[in-house]
Amino acid sequence: MPQTILQVINFIKETLKTKYNEQEIKVIYLSLLKKFSNIEKSRVLAFKETVISDFTLSKIKDAVLRLKNSEPLDYITGEVEFCNVRIKVNNSVLIPRPETEELVGIVKSYAAQSKIKNIKILEIGAGSGCISVALKKMLPHSEIYATDICSDALSLASYNANKNKVNINFIKHDILNDNIDLLPAHIDILVSNPPYVLESEKDVINDNVLKFEPYSSLFVNNNNPLLFYEKMIKLINLKFKNKDVFFAFEINPLLEEKLLQLCNTESIADVRFVVDIFGKKRFLCGRKFHINERKKTN
Repeated sequence: MPQTILQVINFIKETLKTKYNEQEIKVIYLSLLKKFSNIEKSRVLAFKETVISDFTLSKIKDAVLRLKNSEPLDYITGEVEFCNVRIKVNNSVLIPRPETEELVGIVKSYAAQSKIKNIKILEIGAGSGCISVALKKMLPHSEIYATDICSDALSLASYNANKNKVNINFIKHDILNDNIDLLPAHIDILVSNPPYVLESEKDVINDNVLKFEPYSSLFVNNNNPLLFYEKMIKLINLKFKNKDVFFAFEINPLLEEKLLQLCNTESIADVRFVVDIFGKKRFLCGRKFHINERKKTN
């Protein structure tokens, strides 16, 4: 039986009312109607009496069942807005978070203050490519390299770069095992949002994350939680030992003390933690000085 937009909205509200709050449900029906009926979110109420096709209704009902099973809305719609760019996502990559937009902002601010022309940036663990794509949009004269171990993720990141008309140098590389000679010879900034959730935290992770987002992109072993950070800081000290390199990492606030100790051990200067929009120490920044510059600061 044909249904109007308003009837569809009521169906979504009734079906999902025990799983999502009112605001979440509003985001859901606006997103699904945009995805499957191509009705702009601001125009939904104007079309409330419009009858939708059986085919579209079937698509929406299927999406609602997936949502009821905790599948993330962004995987269902297939894209997300991140730093004013549209990023395609699927279950081979993490869904970009609002906090990670702040990480992009930190890098952008440093790049602007540094006044380096054609600044070179390396991202470790590109995933969907959201960080690199957003940075290239903001810093069009930058040269950006982005690595990932997953071929599917690199394909998706490349698609997002092309879709947003930016040029990024993607490299298949495992920071834990592969030769660092495969990475660019010179960079000014290293940025990364590596796996940092402790396996012991699984009990407090929502089902929509735990069941659907890639486990290896989220979790680290409790016995070696700094694995990725150690490798990246050693990369700076080994490959870029005679360069001035700024880094910005997204982190687990629970690892603050261990990360500070790591930076002290590796002689990293200007170490600071940055608080996110939720009041948590979510980012670690630091700088590896050129050896001559370090002598001047002592």
